[in-house]
Amino acid sequence: MIMIYVILFIAGAIAGSFLNVLIYRLPRNLSIIRPPSHCPHCTNPIRFYDNLPIISYVILRGKCRHCDHKISGRYPLVEILTGLAFVMLFYKFGWTTSAYFYGILLVYLIVIVFIDIEFHKIPNILILTGLLCGVTLLLITTPRNPIDAGLGLLVGAGIMFFWSVFGRLLFKKECLGGGDVKLAILVGLYLGLSGTILAIFISFILAGLVGIGLVLIKGLKMDGRLPYAPFLAIGAIATIVSGQPIINWYLGFL
Repeated sequence: MIMIYVILFIAGAIAGSFLNVLIYRLPRNLSIIRPPSHCPHCTNPIRFYDNLPIISYVILRGKCRHCDHKISGRYPLVEILTGLAFVMLFYKFGWTTSAYFYGILLVYLIVIVFIDIEFHKIPNILILTGLLCGVTLLLITTPRNPIDAGLGLLVGAGIMFFWSVFGRLLFKKECLGGGDVKLAILVGLYLGLSGTILAIFISFILAGLVGIGLVLIKGLKMDGRLPYAPFLAIGAIATIVSGQPIINWYLGFL
């Protein structure tokens, strides 16, 4: 069993290496195929032995072999997170369609989160292809009731759109962007009605706590805007891992 987890982690890290390509190139409107991997600073091509997930970063001590330019720590972080996601899904669901279904969502969330953190935007191509993959799996394997998925999609979009409009009226500024509404549509399709509500609820609590913490600790102005995708991603992961226990605990608490 341990060997299976190791293999899954390695497979996830390799997948994460490709996700890094998407994270870097999509928001910059660059081709994800050409040119091959290269240092963005000196443009020298990266050889296969310098492109091994996690390992090459450690061996090179986080610097380009040719120009010594610092390599972002995001690269090994994404590879590690993707590897852990693969392991977690297998531990939770085994070799089931649910593992593949939620795996697609997590892969998209990893790419979206890191793009949103750096650029404060979510490329439409990620939302559209993520929805297409989800709908295809729903039609072929039905890992979730399609009606529940549709309700999650609609409710997720509705909640986020409401808070987008309400926040603008209340604070006289944009609190949630259009990308956040579209992300809720994607999450809603995969999590269904109750899962979407829980994920958004968790994300609002986390975003509020982090926002207040930054104001108190670092003196961040209240008009500063935090990227919302990381919080919704954490809410979605918590829902996938322990959604029903959290709901049961909350209902029992009431």
